[in-house]
Amino acid sequence: MPEDSVTIMLLGSDKRPGDPGYRTDTIILVNVNPKLPFVTLLSIPRDLYVYIPGYQYHKINIADEHGEFTRFPGGGAALLKQTIEYNLGLHVDYYARVDFAGFMKLVDTL
Repeated sequence: MPEDSVTIMLLGSDKRPGDPGYRTDTIILVNVNPKLPFVTLLSIPRDLYVYIPGYQYHKINIADEHGEFTRFPGGGAALLKQTIEYNLGLHVDYYARVDFAGFMKLVDTL
């Protein structure tokens, strides 16, 4: 990626109130390069089999949850960022996460 570009990881999880378990079913990387008049999107399949650093090979959609439950430094998003960088060689600068309640609110607002 160009040196001055920014990559944002957009996460959509199936986390529901009162249920501690969840999966990250939507993972989209958004790269913004200020020198270009457009952005680049990369959707990562939730069933992509990867190595989760410090854990094991598994589907990428459990990395976020695993990081939260094991108290990974920076939380689940930090472990998912590290997983993406390790397996795909793409650095992630920021992230935004929407859970099931947030998705319902978004639908109602629209």
